[in-house]
Amino acid sequence: MVTEEHFEKAKGILEQFDLVIPIEHLADALPGLQCTGGPRYDFGLDGTPGGRYSWTSTRKGINLRGIACDFGTPHTVNDRDRLELCQLFNKFNQWDRKLWEWSLYRWRGWNSGRCHTSLSIR
Repeated sequence: MVTEEHFEKAKGILEQFDLVIPIEHLADALPGLQCTGGPRYDFGLDGTPGGRYSWTSTRKGINLRGIACDFGTPHTVNDRDRLELCQLFNKFNQWDRKLWEWSLYRWRGWNSGRCHTSLSIR
């Protein structure tokens, strides 16, 4: 079973990374990615949104209703299964969710690693 001790250990590991990007903020992170890769890696930064390799240039929204399993009243077997699976996922992934929230908090506070300060877009 995952405990707070595991959570603290995971946070400690992530704090050692040059950059931790919540996936929904990938569009903002290309300069930071280039920083982590250094001059030997080409992430395609050329001053255009998405760069040469057409990285995503839009933020992915978070479906807060989905995270809360707020799908409305279930009317079909599939609706009930979806609700049950969502509730089970949330129950058994509490620490994953807390780790995601922690990394999001650090990202928003410009404290996501050495390369976060190299970002020019926020």
